[in-house]
Amino acid sequence: MSLPNAKTSKNDYLRQALGILLKQKNYVSNERFRRSDFLLMQSKNQFVVNKMLDADLHGGNTFTYSNVQVITNNQHTVDQQFGRFSQFVEAQPEALRNEMKRFYAPMLCHLYLELLKAREPKGAVDFLKKYVHLVAPVDLYDAPLPTKINGCSAPDLACQIRFAREAQDTGDAELEYFMKLVQILSGCTKLEMAEADATVAHFRASKYEMHTTSQVVDTMCAYLQRRGHVLIMNLIYTWLHVQIVDNEQRAFSEDHLLGLEGADEEDALDGDDDGGGAEGTTAMLSNIQSRGRSSQDQKNSKKRSAEESIVKLEADIKTEVAEDEMKPGIGAPVPPSRANIEDCLLTLRATTNQVLKTQVELPRFLKISDRSRGLTTAHVDGNECHMLAGFENSALQLWQLNEHSCRGKSFYRLHQQSECSWELNNCTGQPEEDLVDVSSTKYSEEDRRDYCKAERSKFAENSYNEFGGLLLRGHTRGVTNARFSAHYPLFYSVSKDSTLRCWRAHNLQCAAIYRSHNYPIWCMDESPVGQYVVTGSKDLTARLWSLEREHALIIYAGHTQDVESIAFHPNGNYIATGSADHSVRLWCATSGKLMRIFSDCRQAVTNLAFSPDGKMLAAAGEEPKVRIFDLAAGIQLAELKDHSASVSSLAWNLHNQHLATVCTDGSLRLWDIKKLTALGDNSSSSSTSYSSSSSATTNRLLSMNSSCQRLVNAFYGRSRTLYCIGT
Repeated sequence: MSLPNAKTSKNDYLRQALGILLKQKNYVSNERFRRSDFLLMQSKNQFVVNKMLDADLHGGNTFTYSNVQVITNNQHTVDQQFGRFSQFVEAQPEALRNEMKRFYAPMLCHLYLELLKAREPKGAVDFLKKYVHLVAPVDLYDAPLPTKINGCSAPDLACQIRFAREAQDTGDAELEYFMKLVQILSGCTKLEMAEADATVAHFRASKYEMHTTSQVVDTMCAYLQRRGHVLIMNLIYTWLHVQIVDNEQRAFSEDHLLGLEGADEEDALDGDDDGGGAEGTTAMLSNIQSRGRSSQDQKNSKKRSAEESIVKLEADIKTEVAEDEMKPGIGAPVPPSRANIEDCLLTLRATTNQVLKTQVELPRFLKISDRSRGLTTAHVDGNECHMLAGFENSALQLWQLNEHSCRGKSFYRLHQQSECSWELNNCTGQPEEDLVDVSSTKYSEEDRRDYCKAERSKFAENSYNEFGGLLLRGHTRGVTNARFSAHYPLFYSVSKDSTLRCWRAHNLQCAAIYRSHNYPIWCMDESPVGQYVVTGSKDLTARLWSLEREHALIIYAGHTQDVESIAFHPNGNYIATGSADHSVRLWCATSGKLMRIFSDCRQAVTNLAFSPDGKMLAAAGEEPKVRIFDLAAGIQLAELKDHSASVSSLAWNLHNQHLATVCTDGSLRLWDIKKLTALGDNSSSSSTSYSSSSSATTNRLLSMNSSCQRLVNAFYGRSRTLYCIGT
């Protein structure tokens, strides 16, 4: 072994070690990872500054971080877009104009704070002076110029805004709140000074909830999208929670499902709905205490007679047993046998276990308000607390599923204190002071039930609109597929712009962009062992990606038309691809070798799903049937025929017993795979599929239609709950 040169420096040793590592990882010399010379010459402070700059630049992928970059050194953009928006509102009919004017106050306050955040105090003050009259009539009072006589040595841009007397006697609580907020902001020319105030801090720490009609929302969305007012759209998505109160479906309560509520109460609730969602909810909360015992007595009188006997069941049994034992002709009373009781308990326990094994849990439907955005894909994370959706307008949107229990969006909560890596809201679990404490013992069970009913009517459960989540931008064309990672705090998205993107959880930034396809990417899947992702594209190929590499590792070529569906085998060693050429192909993931070809399909295959044990493969697409293939034998096992339209998604449960299929017409089917006809002695797949399909309807366990017009995805979560997402 040769001795090292005395002139070799520490940087040379590090450079050589890095070169050996990169060579072992098979990195070529022209990649960006070989820029070691420049990185090693940087100091610690320079490296930190460069990382901060990269983070700020990547933040432009989300609407949350794009405000300041647009406003800085160009505050006239805010004035221009808000002025045009006010002109549009003033040109509307009186009914719409009065409803849209409620958006002036929160938008004005947030834009003022954003200008302060962009270090444009003069532009913020001028903007507030120009448009504060849209909130309420004002008397503008200009403070005297600062001089050395009055003790001011530096100029101050603050202006004191006083509202007119007639604006202070309206009795509108919302208007009074914003008048107070505007007066506080008018005296602040620095963001630190404004956030030091408790009212401003509370206003910025949560989304302001507004109840309005669908006509107002549709009119505003059409105008903002047509004019391209990005700042106004950004503000509404980030800081406002718009709740549509008309044409909402009233959620069925437990009493409705059990049949305990009569027609009189339904008529009363319908009357509350006609009066407006927010006002009806407020009235319902205010009448909880006034109902009292009378409402409870009325409902008790409407209960079924079977429940009264259940209350006296134990006493009746004891009485009947005593009477039977003392009947004449039977003999002396005989104590009950201990062995008989144990046999009954064993039988009861075995029956209960059998019922629990064979029961079918009802799925959970999640409905996304599309509003002409074109919903294409949706997914739920592993903790089943957040939902991701992709749209044709190149947008990705992230929701928190339990939004009815959220206190609002918090930008100040530390990442280490969050309960989930994708947490968007500040869920402390502590009730607010102005809410009814239903957990207290002074409230009866009837009051708690009424309060929960009011909360469900206020926040429509399992229904999500375009204003309730965080919007992410980055793709330049429509998003075709998106899903959460099962191994890392990431989610992946593919688009018609021929790119695969990886997004981080802690800052919602685009972590990496993978480019290798030349045409739109239709589908993707993550390896069950992590680290790898596979995609299918219009360029007739499927490609394997590593999260550490910018370009594809392996290209699977063989299809003659678009690769529209793709799936990893549960062991991660094989990949199945479905194509518009009516074939399904099975590939070796590591070598790229073709292992199987299934050509039984008659139309394009758009969905594939392996069974958890890896023995079967379900394929579906544009034809209204699902085909089950045996991977070992390479033949078709069965055809499930019951859908009336094309199948949009497939999902296996964890025990290979049930297969869920959803259709584009909003219907759901649940199949018992264990009841499929056994494979016969004949070798032809057509005869086998015929014998299986003849009894296909007998294998169906559940058939139901959802409230969604179209279902886009179905899958089982970790809690074994079947989620169906649609619009």
